[in-house]
Amino acid sequence: MTCPRCAADPQPENYGSPRRCAFPEGVFVADNWACASMDVVRSREDDGESIANRHDQRLVTLILPSGAFLVLGIYKHRGRTEAAVVIDEAVVRPLTLADVDDLAARGPQTIG
Repeated sequence: MTCPRCAADPQPENYGSPRRCAFPEGVFVADNWACASMDVVRSREDDGESIANRHDQRLVTLILPSGAFLVLGIYKHRGRTEAAVVIDEAVVRPLTLADVDDLAARGPQTIG
């Protein structure tokens, strides 16, 4: 199974390998590559409006529209996302496809 975004474009023209979806069952899995839904999340880091911080070449934090924190473990701008957890109050859980859909629908969180 795959997310709708990966299903819509499973083998982009400029990619050497097919996508491996990060949300095969709707919950993040680390065995992924170039997942189209993770591209939506990762694009928030560079959109100039989201509250996002790159801590080094491997760790990015964002604030989701719900106010929860999203922590991503990635390497530069490569295709794999190694970790994706949501921290809301004292609860830590994996990122879900529903979180990504909410982020995409609501747009970026802005400062000010």
